[in-house]
Amino acid sequence: MKEKQLDEKQINNESPKDLEKNIETASETNDVTEEPSKKTKRKKKTGTEKKDSELDLLSEKLLRIAAEYDNYRKRSEKEKSESFSNGKVFVVERLLPVLDTLEIAAAAESSDAEYKKGVELIVSLFKDTLSSLDVEEMDVLGKEFDPNTCCAVSVEENGEQKSGTVLRVMQKGYTIGDRVIRPAAVCVCH
Repeated sequence: MKEKQLDEKQINNESPKDLEKNIETASETNDVTEEPSKKTKRKKKTGTEKKDSELDLLSEKLLRIAAEYDNYRKRSEKEKSESFSNGKVFVVERLLPVLDTLEIAAAAESSDAEYKKGVELIVSLFKDTLSSLDVEEMDVLGKEFDPNTCCAVSVEENGEQKSGTVLRVMQKGYTIGDRVIRPAAVCVCH
């Protein structure tokens, strides 16, 4: 309290010039004390801005990684599906000659009816199994020759049919969906 009284006495006793000097000194002191707080605020702002920009970068990076993972998952699923399809085609290609042989055996003359019935049953079972794998026999007989599905092994003259028509099927052709597994070997009208 004595200090307060002394300060007031000093202020009262000071000349106007001294008073102005004291006010300037006091304001400079206040400026000095205000500047660090402004700098601190600026530092805090820049620190916050840095954190925000880092957060934005990390968010973008996370989105990119999520998109890359989604693309990887889709690509892996597609490759898995293609591998399964290619494996199925590979196996069916190897089994088709067996079916051809069984069909020849079923069409052959036999004195034993039970034997013939057994071979026909095996052919039927074999075709049902292939059908369950989406394998379909191509129906090309009497239709126009298509080089994408048929292989012409011979050409014959026939006045009854239009040129380019399939006259006979020498070896059956098969597909899985739109994919030709084995083209049909055919005789074409000239």
